[in-house]
Amino acid sequence: MSNIDASITYPTDCASLLIYDIDVARAAGLTDPDSWSFEYAKIDAVKDGRVSMASLGGDGVYKVRVTDGDLTPNERDYAADCLQPLGLRVESGRVCISGYWFDEECETFVDVPPGLYTVTLYDISFWQSPRWWSPDQQQTPPDAPADYVAILQPRQGDLTIPDELQLDYLRNWEPGPTKYLFGSSTRLVGPQVGMELVSTVRRSGDSFTLKDCGPGDYSASLTSFDGLGRSDRVRFRVVSVDHEDETLVGELIAKV
Repeated sequence: MSNIDASITYPTDCASLLIYDIDVARAAGLTDPDSWSFEYAKIDAVKDGRVSMASLGGDGVYKVRVTDGDLTPNERDYAADCLQPLGLRVESGRVCISGYWFDEECETFVDVPPGLYTVTLYDISFWQSPRWWSPDQQQTPPDAPADYVAILQPRQGDLTIPDELQLDYLRNWEPGPTKYLFGSSTRLVGPQVGMELVSTVRRSGDSFTLKDCGPGDYSASLTSFDGLGRSDRVRFRVVSVDHEDETLVGELIAKV
């Protein structure tokens, strides 16, 4: 049974995830953000498993779920990258989640019993699913999974920390559908026939196309561009989807 299960939302302007006990970070000298390198794997406190750090795919505001249990079914469906093993030493009974600095007055924290832990980090690419997609991608639905999941397990012995502490499925991107970590019969990805989407008309040579849109940002076109011009905003209904090529075709409903 899981005793640790909490979700934290935090900002980062240097595409980073830091997980640490402030007492341990202070003892390691990690109090001034200008005093350490962004090559996290070279930091002594990371190499010997006292704190966990990872470079992410970009800046933003992220939700992290910290647990000593397992991935939820939704998290497992959309897990696209994994970073392990990392380490964590907890002395104070409180673990901070941060995007850059080691803040002694950290307000984004999780209660964790003192001890040594192995940390496994997952990148959850749920934004490609129509289940939690919305036209305003700045507003994540409240029932959406976490962006990242940190699984903590009791640790004995030393760790061999990876040389590159990067957590971003796009670093190994290849054309075609995302290669998720686990098989699934319930995963739903990309636009679905019948969805209504909004996009902008763009000129492509002597013809028109649409700006990529919808869950997964598929390449989009319309059955007809009659009466439309460059930069027109349009609402349309999806009539066909090719998930292998990540393309869709829609039928115009109206100009927006």
